[in-house]
Amino acid sequence: MSQESEAPGENSIMIVGGANQDYASELPPEWVSALETADVLLMQREIPESINIKAAQIVKGRKQQGQRLPLSILDVGGADTPLSPSLLECLDYISPNESELERIHHALSGGASSSPASPEEGIQ
Repeated sequence: MSQESEAPGENSIMIVGGANQDYASELPPEWVSALETADVLLMQREIPESINIKAAQIVKGRKQQGQRLPLSILDVGGADTPLSPSLLECLDYISPNESELERIHHALSGGASSSPASPEEGIQ
């Protein structure tokens, strides 16, 4: 990971895939067990989206069985790619910075030119 300073108060981070990108196609049984009892699932986009989706779907399944917890939270930093609808439908919260919020707003509005004055106004 490399962090570069830009204008005051701004930065840019470059991520080079390594251990965070090296996952098997299925979640290990011990991870599934942990997800079946966790109160919170916090995901990062440095992890392959397929892994995040599988984890989030386990948590969503628990909620469909009537459990109040766990909460699913996605830190949207990391991969600068569109968010998968399969992942979005499993989330309770997202945690974006300003530029990530703008990207999400753009995606949710379909890139429409008529948009709220700020991304914060467009996402409830």
